[in-house]
Amino acid sequence: YNEFLRNLQRLGSKQLTAPQRLQYSKEHDLDNTLRTILDVELGNMDELIQIMQGEDYDKMLQAILSDKPLILISARMSATILPYVSYILHKMRPDGSISLPDTPEREALELRDPKQVNIIAVAFPRYPNVLIQKCTNLKQKGFSICALTDSKFSPIVNLANACVLVSVTTSSLFDIYITPIAFFNLLLGDAAKQMPGLEARMEKIEEIERRDDV
Repeated sequence: YNEFLRNLQRLGSKQLTAPQRLQYSKEHDLDNTLRTILDVELGNMDELIQIMQGEDYDKMLQAILSDKPLILISARMSATILPYVSYILHKMRPDGSISLPDTPEREALELRDPKQVNIIAVAFPRYPNVLIQKCTNLKQKGFSICALTDSKFSPIVNLANACVLVSVTTSSLFDIYITPIAFFNLLLGDAAKQMPGLEARMEKIEEIERRDDV
């Protein structure tokens, strides 16, 4: 029953605009709203155990472990997750990068060899059209895309070769990305256990940071 309520709440909240969410938050008791948000978020976190045992999760893991350059793409609020992921990735491997709208890197992405690059796309409600269109173009050119999104009804699902579904809490005024960030932390932790030469790389990074008094 609790899972049913969470899914019903997600379904309704995704349709609300920001002004509608603000009005809702003003009209409802703050303590009850906070309790509901926390309950939903805890339910989202519990789902990660099952999510991380799927075939598509393994495909995303292999994209991180691959020797090919890794590019993270997103847009708008969904893109706020990328700097966190990129920071950890640069500790682990030398060729991970971020591609955002209206940047030279984004414009030049389609000029790369589709067989020589891996792409991870992050798309959460409200799904940015600029991101969906870019992924459509990339798919047409033969690029392989691993996507992180929240629902099998997400518009990016049909554009991805592998798609991991991680819920976001939409019952707040602004969507809460705690669970997707936790997912990436655990994913990168899994990758670190299997990445050859990582210990030596981390030691060199540590030496540089000690030298520079970081």
